[in-house]
Amino acid sequence: MCTTWTGANDTQTEGEFVWGNSGAKVNYTNWSPGNPHDDSPYKLIRDCVDLFYNGTWNDRSCHYQAAFICERQHKRYFNPLPREKRDNSIGP
Repeated sequence: MCTTWTGANDTQTEGEFVWGNSGAKVNYTNWSPGNPHDDSPYKLIRDCVDLFYNGTWNDRSCHYQAAFICERQHKRYFNPLPREKRDNSIGP
């Protein structure tokens, strides 16, 4: 099953998911049925959140190898044109 790490985890406090980089509380979730859980028959600690191919979330051992999504700082505005080619006029 294809998965991608989201960066969310509950390593500090079980059941309280935060974003790994900022430590901000996770306010939106999209758990797959039966998740999150820590009742693995193999007694695995499932503290990290990965994303299934269908967009639902799963908690998994943080040692599992998968692709990942990076968090970056939000910028208010991005213009890909070089400064000298921008049209900064307002109106017609």
